[in-house]
Amino acid sequence: MKRILTLPILFCLLNFSCGNVNSSNQNTSVDTSKNNDKNDEYLTKYSGGYTVELDNVSSNNSAEVYILKNDGTAKWMYIKNDGNGGAEIDSEKLGEWKATETNITITCEGNSGPITEDFKLKDGRFYDTLTGERYLKLKK
Repeated sequence: MKRILTLPILFCLLNFSCGNVNSSNQNTSVDTSKNNDKNDEYLTKYSGGYTVELDNVSSNNSAEVYILKNDGTAKWMYIKNDGNGGAEIDSEKLGEWKATETNITITCEGNSGPITEDFKLKDGRFYDTLTGERYLKLKK
């Protein structure tokens, strides 16, 4: 199945959001001074816009997206079909992320406190460590 959210619209949202991760008036406390050189290497390597996918499941009505910038800041968005062939951001949260060669950890501020998701590299994909079914798919 193909997503109703067209790729050009999703790419526009990703590109727009990448440039505006820190422009929201939401409070986020990202201390990038804690990053060491090795972490910086993987922040650069793995930075980009990702959708969260499920093995063998396709969604026509929504997409979960992470924008991971190479400065360690992150943005999570839930994007849904607007019913008119376009997309709208239903929810978004700011946070931070860190990476190693085989792990990506993302922490965003949730409605009741920080939410941390860990993804581990397996078979060329970063799968979440909680269920092992969700994975990050880089959008180029």
